[in-house]
Amino acid sequence: MVLNSRAWSALFSTDLRDNNPIYKELEYIQTACRHKPGRGITHEIKFLAPLIDTNAESAKQEIFYNYKDMPDDLQLLEAKRYEDYCRKQCLKICYYVKQTKKLEILQMHAEFLQDDCDNIWFTYARSIHFRRMARN
Repeated sequence: MVLNSRAWSALFSTDLRDNNPIYKELEYIQTACRHKPGRGITHEIKFLAPLIDTNAESAKQEIFYNYKDMPDDLQLLEAKRYEDYCRKQCLKICYYVKQTKKLEILQMHAEFLQDDCDNIWFTYARSIHFRRMARN
């Protein structure tokens, strides 16, 4: 279902969220940011999981998305290291998916939009390859 901003506001502001059947079917929410055509910069990231080695034995090991080992977000942005900032956000996304869905993302093409105010927005991901985590 796609809603325009008026319909979304009406749906989201209702007090009937607990009783509204649409909320029971809601799986995810995707938003779009408006910007003037020709404004903004697109950052395309070809993300690959941080595997230690590419041999068959080590490829079976758990993947650690160590975004905390990277510089602080603000430091990356102040240094205009926008690609590194986007890669760090990819690591955070992968970490979240791993923790909540027990899936490890092996690779994806992620797209970020940097608007005319230098805010960076995650907008899209495609070609997502993943594996289920091994059960202990």
